[in-house]
Amino acid sequence: MNAYLFATLMTLFLLVAGCSIPGTADGGLSGTADENPAVRIGNGYGRGMTPDPQVAVDASGNALAIWAYDDGMGINTYACRYEAASGWGNAEKIEDNERRRSVGQQIAFDSNGNAMAVWSRFDGTVLSIWANRYTAGSGWQDEELIETDDRGDAVRPQIVIDHNDNAWVVWSQHNGTTGRIYANRYEAGRGWQGAREIQSLTTGLAGHAVAAVDPMGNVVVVYTISEAGMWNIRALFYDAACGRWESEVLLEKDDTDFAREPQVACDAAGNFIAVWYQNDQIRANRYSAGNGWGEAELVGDEPGMAIKPAIACDAAGHAVVVWYQESGSGTVYNVWANRYTPGSGWGEAELLETDDAGDAGSPHVAANAAGEFVVVWSQNESRDFEPVSTIWSRRVTPGGGWEEACMLEKRIEYHRSQLPRVAIADNGAAVAVWYQTDDSGRNIWACSF
Repeated sequence: MNAYLFATLMTLFLLVAGCSIPGTADGGLSGTADENPAVRIGNGYGRGMTPDPQVAVDASGNALAIWAYDDGMGINTYACRYEAASGWGNAEKIEDNERRRSVGQQIAFDSNGNAMAVWSRFDGTVLSIWANRYTAGSGWQDEELIETDDRGDAVRPQIVIDHNDNAWVVWSQHNGTTGRIYANRYEAGRGWQGAREIQSLTTGLAGHAVAAVDPMGNVVVVYTISEAGMWNIRALFYDAACGRWESEVLLEKDDTDFAREPQVACDAAGNFIAVWYQNDQIRANRYSAGNGWGEAELVGDEPGMAIKPAIACDAAGHAVVVWYQESGSGTVYNVWANRYTPGSGWGEAELLETDDAGDAGSPHVAANAAGEFVVVWSQNESRDFEPVSTIWSRRVTPGGGWEEACMLEKRIEYHRSQLPRVAIADNGAAVAVWYQTDDSGRNIWACSF
C-alpha cells in the first residue's frame, strides 16, 4: 500500500474515531477515549506556508474558527462555525480579496453571540487592517477597512470585546519613520470610531501589541519597544471612565537581554497580568486595580531556554501561564505551566508532559469564568526529519490538580499537527483548532471536548 493511500484510509478512519485516545505507557502521557471526533473543517496552505488558525467560543459553547487559505484567488480569510447542538458547518470565505494576501487573523465573541474578526491584508502596496462582523442569526456581513494610513504596513491586529459589546482592535504600524501602536474602537450600535495612534512616547520602534479588556471596559495593551538598542516591554492603559489612554509604563528594567513575545490577560475585578520571556526565563508583572503595576518577577526559573508564554485568567483572578522550555540537558523541549493564586502569588513551575522522545511546543491556554483552565500543545514523537506530531490537552481547576493529558486526535504516520489554539465556554465545553500537514498540504482540524 503506498503512503498516499495509507494516509487517506487513516484520515477516513479518523473521522469516525474518538477525539482522544490513550497515550503510550512509556511516553509519560495518557488519556481516555472521547465521544467527539476530531474533524477536518477546512483547507489551509500548501506545505510552504502556515495558516495559523484561531478560535473563539460564546457563552453557549458555540464556536467560530478562522484562518488563512490560498484558494487560487488570493490568500483569503475563511471561517467555520461550530454549533454546540449539531457540530461544524461548512467553511466560508468572509472577505472579497482577489489576488491579495491576508494574514494575522484574530476573532472574539461579544456577550450576545455576535463576533468580530480582524486581519491584515496586503493590497499590493501596504498591509492594512480589515474587519468583518458576525451577527448571531444572520451570519457574516461585508468586510470593512478600519485604517487608511498608507505610510507603512499595519500588522498583527488583536481584538478584545468588553461586556457592553464594544470592541477594541490594536495593531502595530510603520508611520514612515518608525513602528507605532494604533487602535480603533467599535462602539456597539454605532460602529467604528476611527484609527488613532495611542502611544505618547515619540521615540523607539514599537511592535507586537497584545491586549486584554476588563468588564468595565478598561483596556491594557502590552507591547515590545526598541529603546537604546534594547527591546523592552511597555504597557498602555485605557481608562474607560475617563475615555482616554494613559501614558506608557515600563514593565521590566532588565537591560541584560531582549524582552520578547508579551501576552496579557485580566480578571473580572480589573486586575491584569502581563507575561513575556527574557534571559531564557518567563517573567510577569501584575496590574492591581486602583494601584497600578508592580515589579517584574520570575514565573519559571528551571534550567534551559524558556520561550513563547501564553496566559489566561478566570473571573476570580486565578491565572495559568504556559510555555515551552529546553530541557537542562538540551536534548528536547517540554511544556511547562505555573499557576497564580490571588493573595499568595505564583506557585512552582510544573512540567505538563514528560514524553522526551520528541519536542513539545506551541502551548496555548484558555479559561472560563468558573475557573476551569484548558491547555493544548503539539507533541512530536521524535526529532526525525519526518516526525509524527499530535495535539494534546490537559485541564485544571483552581482548587484541584491537573487532570491526565489527553490526545485530541488519532495518530497518523507522517502527519504533523501544529499550532493548536483553544477556547472554553462557561459550561466547560472546549474547542481546539490546529493545522495538520499531510500529503495534500496544511489543512485545518478541530475537536470539541
